[in-house]
Amino acid sequence: MNFVYPSSVQNYNSNGQQESNYKGDLSKSLHLEVRSGGGSALVGSTLQKSSVAVYAPSIAIPHLLPSIYQLANSDSQCVFHISSGGIVAENDSLQLVSDFSSIDILKQMTNVCILTSHTHQEAHDLALIAHVASLRHNRPVVHVYDGFVGQNESRINSISNESISQFLSSSTSSATCMTNSLESGASSVLDLIDEVFNDLSSLVSKRYRHFDYIGAANATHIVVALGAESTLVENTVVKEADEGKSVGFVKVYVYSPFSVENFLRSLPKTTSRITVLGANDKKSYLYSDVVAAVYSSGHEDVNINEVFLNQQSASEHIQHILTQEPNAIFDPNEKTVLIEENKDELRVFIWNLAEEEQSEDYISLITDEIVSKVPENVQCSLRKMHNNVPSLGSTETYSLITSNNPISVFSFNEEEREDLVLCTNLDILGHFNVAHRLHNNGSLVFMNSDESVNISELLSEETVASIHEKNLDVFVWNPNKVSNEDFVSYVSTLQQEFAKKLNSYSPLVELLDTFVYKGDYLKESPSKEKLETEKDAEETEETEEVVVELQPTSLVPSLTYEYPNETQKSHQSPWHQAAWNTIFDQQYQITEEPRPNDHEVAILEVTEFRRLTGLTYDRNVFHLEMDTRGELKYEIGDALGVFGFNDENEVADFLDFYKVSPTELVSVEINETQKETRTVENWLTQICDLFGKPSKAFYENLANYATDEKEKATLQKISSPEGKLEFKNRADEFVTYNDILREFPSAHPSISDLVVLISKIKPRHYSIASAMSMHPNSVHLLVVVHDWKAPSGKYKIGQCTRYLMNLKPGDKVVTCIKPSVMYLPPDHKQPVIMSGLGTGMAPFRAFIQERAIAKRNGEEIGPMILYFGSRYRSEEYLYGEELEAYYQEGIVSKLQLAFSRDQKEKVYIQHKMVEDGKLLAEYLLNQNGHFYLCGPTWPAADVKDAILEGFKSQGHERKEGEKILEELKEKEQYVLEVY
Repeated sequence: MNFVYPSSVQNYNSNGQQESNYKGDLSKSLHLEVRSGGGSALVGSTLQKSSVAVYAPSIAIPHLLPSIYQLANSDSQCVFHISSGGIVAENDSLQLVSDFSSIDILKQMTNVCILTSHTHQEAHDLALIAHVASLRHNRPVVHVYDGFVGQNESRINSISNESISQFLSSSTSSATCMTNSLESGASSVLDLIDEVFNDLSSLVSKRYRHFDYIGAANATHIVVALGAESTLVENTVVKEADEGKSVGFVKVYVYSPFSVENFLRSLPKTTSRITVLGANDKKSYLYSDVVAAVYSSGHEDVNINEVFLNQQSASEHIQHILTQEPNAIFDPNEKTVLIEENKDELRVFIWNLAEEEQSEDYISLITDEIVSKVPENVQCSLRKMHNNVPSLGSTETYSLITSNNPISVFSFNEEEREDLVLCTNLDILGHFNVAHRLHNNGSLVFMNSDESVNISELLSEETVASIHEKNLDVFVWNPNKVSNEDFVSYVSTLQQEFAKKLNSYSPLVELLDTFVYKGDYLKESPSKEKLETEKDAEETEETEEVVVELQPTSLVPSLTYEYPNETQKSHQSPWHQAAWNTIFDQQYQITEEPRPNDHEVAILEVTEFRRLTGLTYDRNVFHLEMDTRGELKYEIGDALGVFGFNDENEVADFLDFYKVSPTELVSVEINETQKETRTVENWLTQICDLFGKPSKAFYENLANYATDEKEKATLQKISSPEGKLEFKNRADEFVTYNDILREFPSAHPSISDLVVLISKIKPRHYSIASAMSMHPNSVHLLVVVHDWKAPSGKYKIGQCTRYLMNLKPGDKVVTCIKPSVMYLPPDHKQPVIMSGLGTGMAPFRAFIQERAIAKRNGEEIGPMILYFGSRYRSEEYLYGEELEAYYQEGIVSKLQLAFSRDQKEKVYIQHKMVEDGKLLAEYLLNQNGHFYLCGPTWPAADVKDAILEGFKSQGHERKEGEKILEELKEKEQYVLEVY
């Protein structure tokens, strides 16, 4: 009979069905509540001479204690499997901790035998040992295990029911003799346990003992621990001992009765200091047992102390205990170096939203594939936690650890250890620093199927800073381009890489390149100093605190999501108030200023619009010039942010549908003392992204306004976890706010509510294609119209490029500046290598103009190589006449053109670079040159290969060349801005 009490993670036979045991008999599972008197049923079952197994969390022990006490003093075959993991709330988050306080109560109040295991394999083995001991002893046995890790680890060397049956059949006679002759004293119980350890050693493939010693043979400092702490201590002691430190560790398998003889036998004769590791601030019975054992044997000279482990910084604290003096104070906030990768393990961390079904499928592929390929001698554990973030719903994190060493609950609390972090949903980026958990040189992967999205614009400044500080490799992976079979193959390769890593580590990045297009542009985001400058000049649109790390608040997702009220306080003026506001506009603070509170903006006038590709050509690329006099200053390589306005005719059509006057006034509170008043037409034309994609929160908020029950139910379903596929399909189809409001006409918020329910228009950034030294009063942009077909076949066009393509001289444009790292070297004599594809040519036109002015002013300039690629020379040789003139003038020293479709065999810029490999190596390695790539991501890997091939001419093979390239990246001499 199995009695199951609710645990923190519960899935054991939850439907109560009968299962076969080792005898082939059916055993029933009964689920009970943790409450006073909750153990009465199991006492009744044992009185009927039934064999009983109890599964319970440690918090249940005070409630079960009377029943355990009663059973301990009577003949009963009963095993208690107790999960020692506890949950504590700290700083508004949940922490998984080791909790033996309830086990100590059990040890104090009863004479029951208590066995402790520390890994999932040991939990399996000790569970069997506990049952055999109970059968032989005819008394209850308690088996304590690390519940959180054990329930997540799926790979163990399990023993079949047939093998167990054969063992018990062969040992029946000896077991009967033992039972009949057994006395109730502690020594006889210890002898029995030792006998069972010995008898089962061949079956479990390990000879367990009361205490296991690990460490240096001549150790002077010994740590004693049980529970989850043990695995962490063991890993640390092994490393320290391998480095020649005189440290050791005693792992406890039999906690009660405590064998003084076996404990003393496990200690090295050189022991002079013992540290007992406690998990809370109360003296443990383990400490009392150790003191009594050592001092009663005449070793009063041994220094014994108890240290209570800092659960949130367990790894660092154990390191401190082993290397510092006994009274040294541990400061968990004191970290001197950034953590590098651990070559004995592979760590993968995944961010996800609970309602994303497709991404969960991929997550299952990753975790299942890695777990299935783990070698038999390697540990593997997966933990899933949740943070029910109001603005996102339930955010999930998956932490997968594959290690040569035992894994404990503390392994998941360690920060900055991950090899790879995968972010499956871009909505998360604005809420968390997703790069925080990675160690130096780790890999950050973003899952994104919409290549029109510029991920760099979504990243928090904290994430960008982490990418810089830790020199992370950043990737964008499009699952639509990879079949499930290829994806599984990729994960298999990743797992094979782990096997290599255990012996001779090689970077994960090489394997990932096969399946993702690399987003190196993220690494080339502004430096810390520039970020601070940008922050002063350009405040974020929605001020929301970005947290460094997800703080888990639940082991399960919330059943309902409570999104915050996205609406600020707003007010719709009645007609007579509108009249007063219009007459006395200054007093009533009416504004038509563009984004006065969001950004430091400049309003520029268009002076020239020129299409560069033919009218019949399928790509619309155009050149745009704007007057900057008195409004704007920019640097080489900067990007210009453009706030694209909505089409006035489409806004008028919407207002007609919504039955609202365009001149009606709406006020929105900015803060307690300020408000912003605009006409409805102004709100919907300049501020609100009426023709953009809404978030799931908009559907949920809109449902509150629906008067039609069917429409209300549909909106609620779309915003619920059940509607995730519907929401995804709508997002893929690019269904807009405008579309939704027309589709659900009964959901009709007031216009004052609507202007704050709809997200604000965000700036779209374009690399500036001019140098102020040549054009002091204007800024130039090179733009390609972004258009596509939705899954339904409907034609779609990007909001901002549509706005820009319809501009004409005299129109006003709202802009802002975004700094970049695409800047020229400080010395004009340094070589510059530029690689641009399509509109990626923009910043290099500015580079060339800057050098041209320098040369005309009498300065000596160094070589400039330009690699330019597009499809057809006749259509897309952007600024071709200018480039030819600069080449003739000697400003561009080498002009390498790659028009891929002008000949039968496609030619790309990387092919031209291979031809110039020796020259590129000379410029980069010997003349302090700078390399730049701007454009789409796809050629980045081939471009890198071409450069590395050139490095061979200087005697640098690939591995050494990659190291040199990384050094150039760090010095900002190898800059990629791809999208």
